[in-house]
Amino acid sequence: MSTDQQNNTTLEERSATRVAAAWQATRKTYRTVNKLTHHALGALLKTALVLYFLFCALVLGLRYAVLPNIDSYKPDIESLATRAIGSKVTIGTIGASWSGLHPQLALGNLVIHDKFGNDALTLPTVTATLSWWSIPNVDLRLRSLVIDRPDMDVVRDADGKLYVAGIDLDNRTQGDGKGADWVLRQHEIVIRNGRIRWNDAKRAAPELALDNVDFVLRNEWHRHRFALKATPPAAFAAPLDVRASFEHPAFSQRISDASRWKGELYADVRDTDLAVWKAYVDYPVEMVRGKGSVRAWLDFDHAKVANFTGDLQLANVSTRLRPDLDMLNLVEVTGRVSVREEFNPASQDGTPTFGANGHAIALTDFSLQTDDGLVLPKTTVSESYSPARNGKPERTEISTRFLDLRTLADFVERLPLPAEQRKMLADFAPRGALRDFSVQWQGRYPDVFAYAVRGQFAGLSMNPQPARPARPRVGKAPAQPAVPAIPGFENLTGAVNATERGGSFSLASDNLKLQLPGYLPEAEMPFDKLAMQAQWTIQANDKLIFDVQKMEFKQDQLTGSLAGRHILPLS
Repeated sequence: MSTDQQNNTTLEERSATRVAAAWQATRKTYRTVNKLTHHALGALLKTALVLYFLFCALVLGLRYAVLPNIDSYKPDIESLATRAIGSKVTIGTIGASWSGLHPQLALGNLVIHDKFGNDALTLPTVTATLSWWSIPNVDLRLRSLVIDRPDMDVVRDADGKLYVAGIDLDNRTQGDGKGADWVLRQHEIVIRNGRIRWNDAKRAAPELALDNVDFVLRNEWHRHRFALKATPPAAFAAPLDVRASFEHPAFSQRISDASRWKGELYADVRDTDLAVWKAYVDYPVEMVRGKGSVRAWLDFDHAKVANFTGDLQLANVSTRLRPDLDMLNLVEVTGRVSVREEFNPASQDGTPTFGANGHAIALTDFSLQTDDGLVLPKTTVSESYSPARNGKPERTEISTRFLDLRTLADFVERLPLPAEQRKMLADFAPRGALRDFSVQWQGRYPDVFAYAVRGQFAGLSMNPQPARPARPRVGKAPAQPAVPAIPGFENLTGAVNATERGGSFSLASDNLKLQLPGYLPEAEMPFDKLAMQAQWTIQANDKLIFDVQKMEFKQDQLTGSLAGRHILPLS
């Protein structure tokens, strides 16, 4: 046998040895894992059997030993309930039955005492269905708690602490809010045909009583939902309908801490008198009077109102939208109002900062009529504002489906517009109608250096504006290009699509007047008819290039058409 053949044989033997060793190791590992798995499954099965028999023993013990003699355990149940909600509980009568596989207790004349030992809440009938989760949690857990005809007090003391039937719901200090935590850990709580009295010592408000109270609360770990229907006094409103859903971090130590909740609230208030509620709630504006119906949706995030949408149908309203504005007296208000506020992530107190960190406002099919005859027809318009931050300028955008500018001008003195927007409206004095129109700009007027305008207009009139030379960069303020003079006009109809660098427009106007200071020697040019299509660009060297694709006009007895290009330096 040659040397090469001997080497090949040796390599084959080594490979076979390695394969055999690997196979033996695999078999050994399999046997070990199989043995461990077998023991684990066996232990799991034994544990399951033990737990099953313990559960059966517990059920049998409850059924035949505890529940038939439940009255003898009344002191223990009172003690358990007292520890759970943090207030003393006494029970008049107690009975037991089953709801499926869950023990059920029927409690009569249950009394919750306040911190002074007085009766804070007496419940004639309470049905509590126990949950088996009470065992692993070592705490009282209810599958269902049904309370019939409760008559309870809800109190806010002079320090702002909240108590419901003597249960402390305030969680600002350690140890408080225990009762609220317990309520939010139960699967379902139902109140039927109750009565609630609200007393607010902090506001020194008269007592407010709600009758026919129906309430349902459902809790699923970190998600919660409730629905409330109640009848306030007839002078306040028709029956109320309030619903909410919210959630909190999954492993919160204090789940009743509302500053960590995130969710939405819905309220439907019909035939209400806005003035009588002033004793109990703070309006965002001065409200003197007003009657009607409000349906509202409110999104909240960590104790901050993030979004608000309200459908209004109000009459005889008197309000002041800002302290420095005139009173706004309205015969009628209808439509939808939506408000969204941006928050500073570093802010933790939930205080509204409307305008400081940005906002958006939208009116949808909104109309109103003042007592002096002004009418705003159905209008859909939105406005958004982002403040300057991180070296970027502030940004404002306004869009509308239809807007009568003349009507808007009539309301300006009574609307809470920023000073720069008031000045813009005063300088341009716009009149006419806008349709599918949007405008946005960067900077604070009059120092606007970037803008975009797009939409249709009819019968539009506007004052001319002078040209502005280019400005260099100063500090954090960016450089601003030259802005050409803006023509004025009366009764202009057409469409426009423009930015600070150029754009295009088309016109089809009758009885038009153009004001072109800085472009033509005539101060004003009247036209009986004008049809025009044109575009323009502003080059980097501050030159305006104006291209007229088509222009047809009639001026007295003169008619004509033209096309061409005009180049004009801006500086």
